[in-house]
Amino acid sequence: MDAKSFWGVSAAAVLSGAVLTSCGGGLGEIVAAVAFIGSAGGDWRVDGNSAQAGLQQRVDCAADTPPPPTAPCSINISIPGGAENLYATAFNVVYSGNVGNCPASSTAGGRVDGKRINLPNCFAGEYVTINEALSDDGQIRAFFEADIVLAEGVWVEIQDERRQFQFTSDVNGGTTQASAGCEVSAASRPAVDVVVNKADFDNPAGPFETTIASFTIAGDSGGAWSGRFVGVSGMSLRRGNQELELERRDLTPAVACP
Repeated sequence: MDAKSFWGVSAAAVLSGAVLTSCGGGLGEIVAAVAFIGSAGGDWRVDGNSAQAGLQQRVDCAADTPPPPTAPCSINISIPGGAENLYATAFNVVYSGNVGNCPASSTAGGRVDGKRINLPNCFAGEYVTINEALSDDGQIRAFFEADIVLAEGVWVEIQDERRQFQFTSDVNGGTTQASAGCEVSAASRPAVDVVVNKADFDNPAGPFETTIASFTIAGDSGGAWSGRFVGVSGMSLRRGNQELELERRDLTPAVACP
């Protein structure tokens, strides 16, 4: 992992509680960092060749008769009792897998805390991107889907906390996800359209990360933003030399989208 990548910078920022960023202001302005909330649902597909980019799934994680073993290597994690809390940076998980000493099932002991993941006797490491995790010893790399639900809570600009966005729909289809909403903090409540490019691990060319292809605000002459997710409840958007950092918060907007 490139220590100079966005994710390397983001991890340090989360730990320190501050990051140097700007949105129309001067460089060097210090604002709060978007907290990383990891996606915790579904199967992680374990990579068999960490020297190559993307996923080459291992298939040697269960003994068949006769050998050689041919079962795909995977780890499954989920939230005990239901859906993930999209506002909690730390939470318990249950898990199972066929990698190393992973249990066939576990009802306790798993924990996600920010970018850190600890699954006793199975996996200990951290998120590299929203779709990828790497063990501390570098021996296990796993890729997983991350369907982002935007239509929950209010997305607040963390630079000055004045701009707020709400989404009223999530439409999944193929490798793209379209979401519609508006800027609820603006008097005219201009429409906002978001197009998400979803990761495609079955394609050798990827993409291997779910990214934000466009974030378009009606009437904004500056054009569309684009960028990456910071966990399931943060966005880091760029437009030229401008930055827009959004964090999902458990708020009720004063007005609703038209």
